[in-house]
Amino acid sequence: MHSNGKLPSLQSVEIDMCEECILGKQKRVSFQTSGRTPKKEMLELIHCDVWGPTTTSSIGGKHYFVTFIDDHSRKVWVYFIKHKYEAFEFFKRWKAMVENETGLKIKKFRTYNGGEYEDNTFKKFFYDHGIRLERTIPGTPQHNGVAERMNRTLTEKGRRIRKQLAYVHISDQGRNKLNPKSKKCTFIGYGRDEFGYRIWDDENKKVIRTRDVIFDERIMYKDRHKNDASDSAQSGPMFVDYVPDTTMTKSIIRNPQQENYVGQTSSPQSNMIQPSSLAPILKRSTRPHMPNKRYMNYLLLPNEGEPECYYEACLTSDASKWDLAMKDEMQSLILNQTWEPVELPKKEGVDYNEIFAPVVKLNTIRTILSIVVIEDPHLEQLDVKTAFLHGNLDEEIYMHQLEGFSKIEKGNMICKLKKSLYGLKQAPRQWYKKFDNFMHKEDFQKCNADHYCYIKRFNMSDTKPVSTPLASHFQLSKDQSPQAEEDKDYMAKVPYASTIESLMHVMVCTRPDIRHTVGVVSRYMSNLRKFHWEAIKWILRYLRGTIDKCLYFGNDELKIQGYVDVDFGGEVDHRKSTTGYIFTVGNTSVSWMSQLQKIISLSTTEAEYVAITEASKEMIWLRGLLRELGFKQENNVLYSDSQSAIHLAKNSAFHARTKHIGLRYHFIRSLLENEVLTLGKIQGAKNSTDMLTKTVTIDKLKMCSTLVGLYE
Repeated sequence: MHSNGKLPSLQSVEIDMCEECILGKQKRVSFQTSGRTPKKEMLELIHCDVWGPTTTSSIGGKHYFVTFIDDHSRKVWVYFIKHKYEAFEFFKRWKAMVENETGLKIKKFRTYNGGEYEDNTFKKFFYDHGIRLERTIPGTPQHNGVAERMNRTLTEKGRRIRKQLAYVHISDQGRNKLNPKSKKCTFIGYGRDEFGYRIWDDENKKVIRTRDVIFDERIMYKDRHKNDASDSAQSGPMFVDYVPDTTMTKSIIRNPQQENYVGQTSSPQSNMIQPSSLAPILKRSTRPHMPNKRYMNYLLLPNEGEPECYYEACLTSDASKWDLAMKDEMQSLILNQTWEPVELPKKEGVDYNEIFAPVVKLNTIRTILSIVVIEDPHLEQLDVKTAFLHGNLDEEIYMHQLEGFSKIEKGNMICKLKKSLYGLKQAPRQWYKKFDNFMHKEDFQKCNADHYCYIKRFNMSDTKPVSTPLASHFQLSKDQSPQAEEDKDYMAKVPYASTIESLMHVMVCTRPDIRHTVGVVSRYMSNLRKFHWEAIKWILRYLRGTIDKCLYFGNDELKIQGYVDVDFGGEVDHRKSTTGYIFTVGNTSVSWMSQLQKIISLSTTEAEYVAITEASKEMIWLRGLLRELGFKQENNVLYSDSQSAIHLAKNSAFHARTKHIGLRYHFIRSLLENEVLTLGKIQGAKNSTDMLTKTVTIDKLKMCSTLVGLYE
């Protein structure tokens, strides 16, 4: 109407605040209903609350419990306490535990505005440990909603716990011989710090921690005290399936006026069950019951236990399978010549003293598995069939013939054992001695920390040292791959890959003198031959003779210098060239590389030109690193022994013999134009990178090592 001009113009009038309205109508400010994103890291925010007191105490006499909830993972820790002031002590214990387990620190702690958090000791502890304390406004539990909701969850679970009947084994010390071996108790949960179950002994009013329990899945705690005559009317409430009376339903539909007076509708008394005023009729639920899937595991348990003797094995349903197993075991005993038939000796006696045998520690197994996961060596598992039968006896032992396998008909003939047997006290020790002798023959050494842990590296400790990383007669190629099955079987057993891995670690860290040779032998890991393995052992012999050789860091000028060289077409299989470069800072090697070029060069000049470009990229990176560390570099020189490659880099004119070189390799020209680095000429005899591209003589190797700070 106002838009149609039927009302006079209206003016906006601001109404003053009405104090009476505020006093009479004010309500609480609404809370945010949208969800909040959890924190990104554990222990970044912890929610805490103390619940209680309750009139019903716990088994330990506790009336409160305190909860600690991680906002990121929503994991909850619950501790029962007798008094509210104990919450601080339990918090300190919990803090030490979770910070030790996670390696993180608690950053923020949120709790309600309780009196137990007003203590100055509590506040000082938070201040000293750098924890921010957040407390809610009085009467506003919504600000601590995570902890409050967890309190509800825990109490609701506590009200609907279903306790299960369990039979607990009574130890021999706690009963007479003719007394029952178990008693009825109630399963209440699992141990937190111990293995086994937590069982409530209603008779002695205490909690039992045990693993010897048999559960009765049919009977719950509420059914334990039912009388056998549970079907009588006096035994409890009657459960019937509720069936609505059709007569009453029809009368209601037929006479709508009596809708508000259903109680006046008459129906035959014989068709209705009159509910008692004291015990109302309960309706049975028609909801289908889904069995718990974890009980399916019991189907895997055998119906029959293992037989304890030959007679019981013959009576089982699997008698034929037991017969095959016994025959297989007997065959092993015969093949190992475990006994021989002899006459029964006239004198009985016991003749053994030492029965101790070491057993591998589980800590050792877990440690080795951790090494396998981290270092990724090759892992194999083996099993020795009838292991105890391989041990040789040091004493004379006699035994009766096995039941069901008696083949000696003469008089008092028995079996004299020649080797150990299962069940003998000496058997573990005799097997260990046999196994220990075998491992020593295979050049394994026993660990001092665990005598069942043996070590065998590469068996190169006693070899004769050599003076060069690789001799000139080692001309390796893929054509030398094994052809005969004997060679293939031999190479399958040698630790070629693990040896290469160890050599690469030494090569990368401190030994540039073996960089080229390790790169050569690592090309044939997928197809090995004895000749390749001999080259590996040659490198190990060289390292043994130069074990004290190391990089020497002096106090010379902090300046980068680089050296680059190429072995043109030296690779046998594809005729690719090998690039080698090395950089020094203060006349000590800090970076080195030896690798095949990705292209096949057509000339020595081209190969040297490509190598210079690759080396220049490493120099740029080193310059940037030192610049960030506060050491600006100027006039850095990269030395090469190829004058033609240097001229090609400095002269950007078109050449017919270089037009095919990839554009990326002309990167060196832009560096020279911008004066980022300088190319210098060095004599080939003084180029230290010769040892990174080819096999060199002893004198040349010593000279190259000295130039780059590698001394013995």
